[in-house]
Amino acid sequence: VETEAQLAFLRSAGCDEAQGYLISKPIPASAFQDLLADARSWQVSGDGLAAAS
Repeated sequence: VETEAQLAFLRSAGCDEAQGYLISKPIPASAFQDLLADARSWQVSGDGLAAAS
């Protein structure tokens, strides 16, 4: 998913999972492992991936 329009389409189709540049810019594998190990919930915002409050 690279654009807000693509994300909106997926959400309107009932999709609650996505990946792509809009969600997170490329990161090293070690940083991704740290992200997965983090127990917090994450949500998609216009600025990409963000911790849910």
